[in-house]
Amino acid sequence: MTSTPTGHRPGILKQITLISRPGLSRRLLIYIIFCSSFFTLLSTGYQLYTEYQKDLLDIDDHMDFIRDSYLAPLAVHAYNMDHDQLNLLLAGVFNFRDIVYVEISEPSGTTRKTITTMGTLPETATICHEFTLRYPPSPDGAAPYATLLVAADQSRVYQRLWNKTLVILGSNAVKTLIAGIFIFLIIQYVVTRHLASMVTYIHGLHKDRPSPLLVLNGRNTRPSRKDELDQLTDAINHMRQTEARYRLLAENVTDVIWTMDMNRRFVYISQSVTQLLGYTAEEFMAGSMEKYLTPASFEEAMAVFNRGISLEQKKGKGFIKKSRTLELKHVHKNGTTFWTETKLSAIRDPEGNLSGVVGVTRNISRRRKAESRLRQAQKMEAIGSLAGGIAHDFNNILSAIIGYAQLARDKLPKDSPVQADIGQVYKAGERAKDLVMQILSFSRQQEQNAVPIRIGPIVKEALKFLKSSLPSSIEIRQEIIPDAGNVRADPTQIHQVFMNLCTNAAHAMDQTGGVLTIKLSSITLDQDDADTDPDLSPGKHLGLTVGDTEHGITPEILPKIFDPYFTTKKKGEGTGLGLATVHGIVRSYGGAITVYSEPGRGTTFHVYFPVIDNPAGSDPAPADPGDGAEDTAQKDTAILFVDDEPAIADLGKQLLESLGYRVKSLTDPVAALALVKKDPDRFDLAITDLTMPGMKGDRLAAELTKIRPDIPVILCSGFNAQLSEHAAAAAGIEAFIMKPILKKNLAQTIESVMTHPGES
Repeated sequence: MTSTPTGHRPGILKQITLISRPGLSRRLLIYIIFCSSFFTLLSTGYQLYTEYQKDLLDIDDHMDFIRDSYLAPLAVHAYNMDHDQLNLLLAGVFNFRDIVYVEISEPSGTTRKTITTMGTLPETATICHEFTLRYPPSPDGAAPYATLLVAADQSRVYQRLWNKTLVILGSNAVKTLIAGIFIFLIIQYVVTRHLASMVTYIHGLHKDRPSPLLVLNGRNTRPSRKDELDQLTDAINHMRQTEARYRLLAENVTDVIWTMDMNRRFVYISQSVTQLLGYTAEEFMAGSMEKYLTPASFEEAMAVFNRGISLEQKKGKGFIKKSRTLELKHVHKNGTTFWTETKLSAIRDPEGNLSGVVGVTRNISRRRKAESRLRQAQKMEAIGSLAGGIAHDFNNILSAIIGYAQLARDKLPKDSPVQADIGQVYKAGERAKDLVMQILSFSRQQEQNAVPIRIGPIVKEALKFLKSSLPSSIEIRQEIIPDAGNVRADPTQIHQVFMNLCTNAAHAMDQTGGVLTIKLSSITLDQDDADTDPDLSPGKHLGLTVGDTEHGITPEILPKIFDPYFTTKKKGEGTGLGLATVHGIVRSYGGAITVYSEPGRGTTFHVYFPVIDNPAGSDPAPADPGDGAEDTAQKDTAILFVDDEPAIADLGKQLLESLGYRVKSLTDPVAALALVKKDPDRFDLAITDLTMPGMKGDRLAAELTKIRPDIPVILCSGFNAQLSEHAAAAAGIEAFIMKPILKKNLAQTIESVMTHPGES
């Protein structure tokens, strides 16, 4: 911005007109005239005083000259009464300036007798000198006979001084005015006009309109010749640039920057308030803090505000130095509420007193949601670890219960009345086994048979069963894209996830009916979407949505729905493991599950599975576990069975012997290894538990294969062995058996290993 419009420069007349304007120019001229007049009066007074003293000295000099030059002749002519000569001499006395009266008189008794006079004696302002006339004019012996009176008019001195005063004051006034105007014009040209340009520039600044830098006309901008005006111009430009940078930051950050005075009135708000609260900056400034906070958050904010003022008053100025961070619940213009994080800092005046508050507010709803999900994930992880450990020990107990029940049933006659009792024990064991499998599912320790699959066919197959089992009051609306993408998962577990979600939704609508919505589609998540849940990652996902239209889930219950054994169903209607199992299965495949619910408006579950690139080879249907058939054992096969639990070791021995095998059972893996070292060819197969003191099952398998490379090893575990295929092969492990051990599963696994070694 230039100091004047392009192509125009203020002329002398325009500059002179500035004298009549209020401001620096007029005050400057007044100061110049006042100071010049003051010093002019001082100098004039001093000059007049010296003139006055000089005139008085001149009168004294004239009197001395009269005394020295006129007294003798005047004395002679006065004594001789020669009036002509006297008048001639007296006329000569009048030639001296300011002499106005001369008188010669002689004493006559008590009065004086005038011999002659000349001039007029003034009544006032007279300087008189008397001189004694002697005849003969000799000061030594002659006696005085007459007196000469000479009077000078002092008013003439005053008149001359007055005339000089008028002349001096007049001439000095003209000189002062001319000099003042000249100095004013110089200052106006050099300084004032540039200051006026700066004022115009600053008034023309606008926060929403960029402006060029301030440039003053006629200024030499070379660094070596910069003066105070140039430095001031640089400072203004620097402040403008700094202010523009900070305003650019304040107006473009997503955080809301605001200031408030001590009366809780907003002084400034950044434009980002529209994005945060829905209000324009002008609308927001007209409101109060109470309007934008929920009652509880407003009360908390006021408590902090009042406590800060109280501490400042008690502890003294400057006590509050650190900023304070609050998490407050704000109210959007549309009525919705959300959580924010506000960082508060004190604003102080030049004296150090509190004058307001500056705050930075940001929306942390997504962060709080992510933190909540992370806490839920950590809680589920901890529960899963605990449940996995419990399931391991419980599986050993179940193995004994189910195994010995099988043995007892096989040993009893078919028509024995005890058969029914043993059957009930076996059924209870089976139910307990299923419960443990659910625990292992949500703890992600269940063995998985993950393969590339398309979920669409599994969902459609499950829907056929749902349609036939759901009441007619529930309408099913489906939107399934068959080629939405391929995922790596166990088909049986995907079937379990889908059925659990649909069963829960149907249960919610069982009494009043409603709409069950099922959607399957391809979704691409960006980084912002992934940040909302610790289990999600950016990229392509297959999205499964299951929703109902019933009463919904209340906010206080919603965070607990994935907790194991938490259920809102009546006693006997559910275990509380359904959603916990779903949560564990989904997370085990790198996916995530979210839920959205409003009381009275239904509940919707969203499940996300990461899509893989390689297509599924087939569309497997959920596996039917079935009972299987017991294969006939090779009667001459010798098996080494190792388990640190004596009951399980004895059970394994009896089960295998009932299948026709020769069995040696041990509870010490070290003793088992020593037995094989002693006689390497004694056993055709080894079955070992995974978790044992002294030596784990995989290590025992590795040591056995070092002695007998061709001996097949089956590993038993109460939970997923979590061994890679490469590690299992390196240890010589041919197959896995999950506890509790069922006779039919044991027979099938042994038959598979012995018939097709290396392919199980």
